[in-house]
Amino acid sequence: MTVEDRADEYWEQLTRRNPPEALVAAVAGGERRLDVDGAVLVVQHLLQLREFDAADQVLAAAASDEDPAVRAAGQVGVAWRELIRGGPRRARAALRRAEACGDREVVEEARFARAMFLSLKGDREQSSALMRACLDSPRPRVAADASLELGFLLVRDRTRREQGLRLLEAAHASGYGYIEARAALELADQTMETAPVPLPAPERSRVVSLLEQARASGYPTVLAKAELLLGLTHWERREHEPARELWLASLRRELPDSSVRAGIQFARACVEDDGPGPLVAAQELAHALRAEPATAADKLVDVALGDRRPLQVAIALALTSAEKSPDRVLRRAAKRALRRF
Repeated sequence: MTVEDRADEYWEQLTRRNPPEALVAAVAGGERRLDVDGAVLVVQHLLQLREFDAADQVLAAAASDEDPAVRAAGQVGVAWRELIRGGPRRARAALRRAEACGDREVVEEARFARAMFLSLKGDREQSSALMRACLDSPRPRVAADASLELGFLLVRDRTRREQGLRLLEAAHASGYGYIEARAALELADQTMETAPVPLPAPERSRVVSLLEQARASGYPTVLAKAELLLGLTHWERREHEPARELWLASLRRELPDSSVRAGIQFARACVEDDGPGPLVAAQELAHALRAEPATAADKLVDVALGDRRPLQVAIALALTSAEKSPDRVLRRAAKRALRRF
């Protein structure tokens, strides 16, 4: 079986059928022996589902594997885990160990992980250069991932936007579930940003189709943003109830950025004449604060200071509620934000 076939088999198995528990049991029980694809793809899949304990179990299996290539691939998995958890030093050390193994498949995986590491550090020049090199990777999933991430960067540059869109379209057609879902989200977002308001019928149809595809993937971070954007398409057509339901679902996922934005949209919807009012908005905004307390609190205050009074009341109530939270980070963020009123 070729590398491509193994990767496709893993991805199909991961994204379409197996829950995390079955996946980990298959690896731990020896029913599915890890290879390089498994050591990287299984871990990435579990991390995107935010199943950190399950990912740790697979990494432990990779670390004790008799094949040195699998052990090295496990180090790429460790790097992804640390990048997501915010441990850059450990991620860097894991990548060095993976790159030193000499196995071509592992080195390709490590190169893309390093490109992402540099991007998160803010080194866009080196990151972009590595990602461009990854576009020609003999490993199709690495090439698809590079198309996605480079597309994200280029669509934000007006002079290279079209190139970025082409890369996103390639990622969207790659056949890899999580990559396709994120590409669908970004293509929908880009269409909504550049099309006239309200969206013309053809654009709206494409946006809704892309967002529903992203939503069907089941990944929490993808779901949160898909629900946020779908809510906006409903609100634009004065379909207030489905918009509120989608924003409520998004903010209750308590994920950075998307849940905060959904919380703000939900609060605005709640203070409309047909909405449930500031008290309900305040209760739900407290969920948005849990996603990323300091940033969320600042964003909410910025909105409140420039908005009409009922929304100010809702946000003040939410912050006051958060101020009494047992979570110290949340308490501090709320207190700091309240001082700005």
